[in-house]
Order: sequence, then C-alpha cells, then structure tokens
Amino acid sequence: MHRRRPDQITEYYRRCELDTGLDSDPLPQKQHELPDGPKSPPEPPETWTEETAQRYAATYEERRMYNSMYGTTVDEITVECSVQEVESVRGGYRVVVLRQGAAYYGDDGRHGDYVGAPITYLVGNGAAIRTARHDARY
Repeated sequence: MHRRRPDQITEYYRRCELDTGLDSDPLPQKQHELPDGPKSPPEPPETWTEETAQRYAATYEERRMYNSMYGTTVDEITVECSVQEVESVRGGYRVVVLRQGAAYYGDDGRHGDYVGAPITYLVGNGAAIRTARHDARY
C-alpha cells in the first residue's frame, strides 16, 4: 500500500474541499442537512472569527451526530467534538473536527461507541458545508 506524507494528505483534502469553486470565489451559500431528530442546526454567529467558526463547526457536527444516533430504543446519547485545525479560506473558514460519541440502550448497560475519522467543515457567511473525510491511515 502506498503511504502518503502528511503534507500530501493535507494538500489532497484541501483540493477536494475547495472543489466547489475557484479559490478566489466566496464559499457557496448552502448548508449540510442534519438527519431527522430533535436537534436543529446552530444559529450562525453575528461575526465570523476563527473562534466562532470553531465553535459553530463543532456544534454543527455534535448535533448531526446526536440526530444520527437518536431513536426510540436509545436511552442516552453522548457526543463530543473538538477542533483539530482551522484556517481562513474563501471568505470563511475551513475547520477540521474530531468526533466521538456513544448511545446507551436499556438498563442492561448495552451501548455503542463511535469514534469517527476527522471531518472538515467550510463555514462562514451562510455556508455550513460538511466536506471530505480525513483519514490519517494512508
């Protein structure tokens, strides 16, 4: 199996993520749909900064994960997201989110753990685009 260097992986995903237009074009005005469930997308911040972009992307992914695990047989859901990387791109921000969670079923302790590959969001000025997955196992 061919292994890519970390700089090759980063450049590959950057090209995939920015494939929605030219690098100088602003981010498209679209949002990733959340799965059906009790959580709705977070309200975008009034002012976009690295800090607000990080918080928005992590909250968006937490709510997406929660809704995807939600169901009638689930008693408790825990999700946690943190930010691995953030950078300014095309009038918004590219935010790499790390994610994990668990769903608990019934009183007998049954549960399912979830640790996902890092995921990238492009956020800012009306955009909340969930993009290419990152996989460090190349």
